[in-house]
Amino acid sequence: MVDTGWTWDQVGRLTVPRFKALAREWRKTPPLNRLMAAALGLRSGESSRADLTGFVRAMTGKPPPD
Repeated sequence: MVDTGWTWDQVGRLTVPRFKALAREWRKTPPLNRLMAAALGLRSGESSRADLTGFVRAMTGKPPPD
């Protein structure tokens, strides 16, 4: 769902051939959230305030607002 922005109903209607086509496309051009997680060295399901703080600092040179 996160990678597509679709609702659960839309995901539920996805056919196997269309899923395979999406998977092929994502191997060539991964969704942005996966690229950013890889760039930050995160694994699936990992996240923390420290990771966000480091990312914001790297992008802006400033800490994120509270």
